[in-house]
Amino acid sequence: MRQLVSAFVLASVVLLAPAVAAADQFDTVDKVEPVGTRLTITGMKNGAVARTEYGFNNADALADCKRFALIALTKPGKYSFTIAPYSYCTLALKP
Repeated sequence: MRQLVSAFVLASVVLLAPAVAAADQFDTVDKVEPVGTRLTITGMKNGAVARTEYGFNNADALADCKRFALIALTKPGKYSFTIAPYSYCTLALKP
C-alpha cells in the first residue's frame, strides 16, 4: 500500500509540473526591432517553413541579445542565434 501511494504521489508531481520551455533557435534573422526593454526578432526558426516573430523582454540580457541578433542579421545562414526563455542569448557559427 505504501508503494502504491508513493507511486501515485510521484506520478502526480510529474504530470502537474510545469513544462520547461525550450530555447528558440533561429537559422536566419530577418528583422531586429528593439523597443524600450523589449526586443522583437523575426526570422526562420530551426526546421520551420515560415518566418516566426519572437518577443524577448529581459533587460539584463538585452544588449547582448541585440548585438548577437544584429550579427546574425548581417550574415544570413552563417550563424545559429538562440534565445533561451527568460534568460540569455547565444550566437554560434554553423558547421
